[in-house]
Amino acid sequence: MYPSSVGGYNGTSSTPPSTSYTTPKYASHHLDQTFPLYGRRVSDPNNFRPPFPSSSSSASMSAVPHSPVVYPSLRNRRDTEADTFSEASHQSSNNSAATAPAALPSSNQSSSPPPPAFSEPRTPASAISMAPAGVLNANHFLDRELLLGVSIGFKPPPISLTLRTMEDPMPNIISLPYARCPPLHLQAPNWSHLLRLMARLSGTRIEPTVEAMAVNKGELKLRTVIQFIKVWSKLVNDWRTILWFTIDHLVPPSVPGASRYTSGNPNLLPWSYTLSPVPLLLRDATDTHISKTYTIPASDSVPLPTLPITFPNLALYLQAALDASRQHSGDSSSGLGKLGKTVQMCYPNVGQTGLSEFDIPERTSVSHLFKRVIGRSNKDKKKGKTSNNEETYQLVTPFVPDEWG
Repeated sequence: MYPSSVGGYNGTSSTPPSTSYTTPKYASHHLDQTFPLYGRRVSDPNNFRPPFPSSSSSASMSAVPHSPVVYPSLRNRRDTEADTFSEASHQSSNNSAATAPAALPSSNQSSSPPPPAFSEPRTPASAISMAPAGVLNANHFLDRELLLGVSIGFKPPPISLTLRTMEDPMPNIISLPYARCPPLHLQAPNWSHLLRLMARLSGTRIEPTVEAMAVNKGELKLRTVIQFIKVWSKLVNDWRTILWFTIDHLVPPSVPGASRYTSGNPNLLPWSYTLSPVPLLLRDATDTHISKTYTIPASDSVPLPTLPITFPNLALYLQAALDASRQHSGDSSSGLGKLGKTVQMCYPNVGQTGLSEFDIPERTSVSHLFKRVIGRSNKDKKKGKTSNNEETYQLVTPFVPDEWG
């Protein structure tokens, strides 16, 4: 299972504090893809008004029989007891979240299914001064180097030879819809960089939208697809790591070939990817010489995480999935060992051990046992590899001061 000594992921996470939302307002995207002005707290004086579509483009999409694909956006939301002086809380419009935009046509307010929102409201200086004294957002202490080559959003990730620092602030709340929507992506330069970044984003969590919880009254699970993209040139030969997130959907029994989606095949995209166009980068999870894809299956040892979940717990879930895959390195029939082999191929410096640091054979010497428990042996140090224990240690969220010091 997962290490409990570091507050490890256990498949569930605590429910965030209750939040008061206003009625969602809807607008139309310029590509005729609709998304709502997601309900925010009544106390948050922020609003966002997207551009309106042209009449010609609206008519061209009227013949589409299915509901439009939703491209939500990410958002930063400021809590009243914390994140008072966050980087993302310095500027804002003066529109109230409880007031509908006056320019919105009434016909668009009830025409499309409610997707999530991901905006970046910023609080005016007057609101900051009137707010109660609180603590900085935990993301405020994030090293800028960790944002090098990082991207996040519902649009396709940019793939470039040059690593550029992410300009936008990292969101603290990411809402996933239970509807026809592209998957959320999170890109980083490599696997280790990605896990270290997520471990330090204690102020960021993924949660379902209010509409998703209304549709599904039970627990909502997160499905994760891991992709490695090769970036090659005369000077660069690197593999980028991309995570794709969706909410897990139950496969209808009447669907042809429904058993394929419930067999735990890591080479097959989840059923939720059939509800919207698959991103071109995924290519239906087909492996090539520049792309490798792995769908984390649900198992007793590594269950699907329950939403909402914070990024540090999600990082531990990913590390647990890697450890479980390494234990099946000799199993070529099921494909469960594919993730461990791919990480080792793309990033040779990432350690690979056949056993967990706690699965020690009975005849192991005391000295070897001590080396395995405290970290890595001298042999691993010479090879530049890290053990599972050290990999997990790197995912411990660092200390962040709060109002108690």
